[in-house]
Amino acid sequence: MNIQKYQKMDMYLKNISIYSNYVNCLTRVIKDFIENENINIKHIDAVYIAEILENYTNELHTKIMSMKSSWEFD
Repeated sequence: MNIQKYQKMDMYLKNISIYSNYVNCLTRVIKDFIENENINIKHIDAVYIAEILENYTNELHTKIMSMKSSWEFD
């Protein structure tokens, strides 16, 4: 694999790692809210967090599909 392909794959993997961490964190917050009805989080906050989670999930999917389309096996 040449250097440019390696750098491009490294960039995609870093982005996927970042977005997957966001998704993981927000999922844990929503799960904690549902299980424990955390009094620090209001119902409307959970809606906003779910919307942000949806955006990060879509971005994660986009990054994975971009990586898949640019991946070339030598």
